Amino acid sequence: MHGTILCMEDDPAVAALIDRELGDRGFDITTVSTGEDGLFSIVTSTPDPILCDVSLPSMTRRVPCLPQ
Repeated sequence: MHGTILCMEDDPAVAALIDRELGDRGFDITTVSTGEDGLFSIVTSTPDPILCDVSLPSMTRRVPCLPQ
């Protein structure tokens, strides 16, 4: 394994593409479809990188980047 990537994406087709392409390269992918679930995953699982859709419903573009 190369590490865990958190994919915050609400489009199922895009999320599936990311999961398939990066999963095939040895990454463990955690996919969430809402900003709230993404923030919960950041706190509970400490992913390595985070791929974040900048237009997630109910989230502003800067919220995932704010310090705790």
